[in-house]
Amino acid sequence: MGLVGPPTRAPTILALRTEVSRLREGLDRLDAQLARLAEEEEAPAGRPRPERYYLVLLAVYERGPHGASTDELATIGAGCDYDPRGLGGYFAGKRAPLKSEGGRVRLTVEGNRLVREYLDRSLP
Repeated sequence: MGLVGPPTRAPTILALRTEVSRLREGLDRLDAQLARLAEEEEAPAGRPRPERYYLVLLAVYERGPHGASTDELATIGAGCDYDPRGLGGYFAGKRAPLKSEGGRVRLTVEGNRLVREYLDRSLP
């Protein structure tokens, strides 16, 4: 006859659910990181844009994470020689650099990428 060890205690349902929740959170973080990396890899290779295009994005970026109001965006655009009706292109397409939420205009992942690209080129 072989030796039998002490009986092991099975994990509780609460302990198992807690562990599953922790694992899901970790998977969600990994999924978000993978999505960001995929977007960066799929970024179009340096399509030339006029300087004023980047200046609009930079002005929104400089207002911080809360972004700019729609009125501020119109003022920013006018300061960069844009007709306010021409700013709609910033919100169009799958890779739009700006998004509008609750009356505020913010940079998207693509918008942040374009600002980083512009700053990397512009700063010594």
